Amino acid sequence: MEREAGDCEDYAIAKFFTFKRLYKLEDDISLMFCKKVDGGQNHMVLVHMYKGNRCVLDNEIPHIRTVLERTDILGIFSFNSTQVFLEKDGLAVPLKQGINKVKKWQTILQKTKLI
Repeated sequence: MEREAGDCEDYAIAKFFTFKRLYKLEDDISLMFCKKVDGGQNHMVLVHMYKGNRCVLDNEIPHIRTVLERTDILGIFSFNSTQVFLEKDGLAVPLKQGINKVKKWQTILQKTKLI
């Protein structure tokens, strides 16, 4: 990333762990898998709950906007260290299936000793 060579997942995951370690945030941050409205390309961003707003931190957009303001992306699902959410109309709806269903993410969390 120092050489500007990371992809959106790299940036979003790096932001997730930075926020988690520096600010001790747990339920206020999540990774959101989304699709770009123009072209349908897969994309990943960090979502941070701040003062009641779900704010998107995106490596491709220099300004922080809320999920509802980001009409250029369509959220599909999001997840954090403990929960998986379905993205619907700008809201994160908790799913009954736990974070255990996101196997690759579980592996990353275990390697970083966050679970």
